[in-house]
Amino acid sequence: MANLNGQLVIANGQYEFKHGDTDSELQFVAYDMQGSKVSLQKDGSAKFVISNAMGVCKMPTATSAAGYIFKLKTSDLSALPAGNYTVELDVLDAQGGKRIFPVDNSNTVITITTDALTVTNGVVPTTSLGDFENDLKNYTQQQTTQATNDIQSKFKDYVDSLQNSVTAGVDKATADANNALTTAQKALTQLQQPIGTRNLLLDSRNGKSAPWMYKNTNTGSTLMNCYIGKANTAWSKAIGAYNVYDLYQRGLYNTTDNYIFSCYAKIDGTIKLRQGDIAFYCTATDSNGKGVDVSNINSDTWTRISMPFKFTNDTPPQNDGSATLRFEPNVSWDGEESHVGVGTGYLYLACPQLEKGATVSDYHPAPEDDYSMIQQMQSQIVALTQKIATLQTK
Repeated sequence: MANLNGQLVIANGQYEFKHGDTDSELQFVAYDMQGSKVSLQKDGSAKFVISNAMGVCKMPTATSAAGYIFKLKTSDLSALPAGNYTVELDVLDAQGGKRIFPVDNSNTVITITTDALTVTNGVVPTTSLGDFENDLKNYTQQQTTQATNDIQSKFKDYVDSLQNSVTAGVDKATADANNALTTAQKALTQLQQPIGTRNLLLDSRNGKSAPWMYKNTNTGSTLMNCYIGKANTAWSKAIGAYNVYDLYQRGLYNTTDNYIFSCYAKIDGTIKLRQGDIAFYCTATDSNGKGVDVSNINSDTWTRISMPFKFTNDTPPQNDGSATLRFEPNVSWDGEESHVGVGTGYLYLACPQLEKGATVSDYHPAPEDDYSMIQQMQSQIVALTQKIATLQTK
């Protein structure tokens, strides 16, 4: 038999499961340095630490079977994207001391494999909107949202441990706070770099802040963590209208560069779209009133629509509703004013994005949207580290 001293072993042979599987269990056995199986002292006294290259991702509580089998539920890992993850087990003994398995530098690895909910070629497969939001959020915003979630999880776990015992393990708590601070600083540096092609629109998830002159018609549902707007009458601004004067004030507006405005679109009901039924509008551009390509829009998938343009005025008009970026239906599908033969139903729009250049990239929010939250968290960690340093001197 192999030497299992100090190891964490997968007991039921299941080290791999699909993303979205919430009804399975992974079973582990921990061995002490004498090769004996470690038992759970009481409920809640053992936690799994799930990590990847970005740091700690999850810390679910372990349950037990037969006293020495530690069970990890796949439902506790449902928010994680596909990939390889290392597993550690933190066990409290009867005296409150913590032991960590594996004891040495070896790794116990589990793998989350991809499922059918993968975004390819700019087309998102349709399931229910609720499942769509939960399962695709980590894929589409991996470099921003995942970094923020990792910091939030690590910081919350740290605060919980500090509340349980302010003075016990001060050295360990200080190291954890410094690590969290380093992680926050790295995340800020990453978010300040372009992610693919940068989204120039602020608050593209909600469309409710000042740059949006006409607020979106939010359905209450989301796509990729963004509101979904809908309309069935002509000239309706389903995703709102973005004031280009904001771009001018932030130094992102010029008449030299090419720009491209895009969003996801979908229909329902009996609508039969024709070319010209949806158009791009902004009087400060050379594409005002141009129809978008609707040939691929249907009720089965979310499909990206876009319009390339250049700004035409050296200085755009200020607070002019016509000088806003927006997509609008040119016809109504409400059953009253609808054109003959086009049917009834709704047009849905989501995830607005403005980029420089002529190529549409996958949707991602502007990095500025996440800065304030991370900076606030960073200041909290600094304050907490200073508090611990004060405790050490007492």
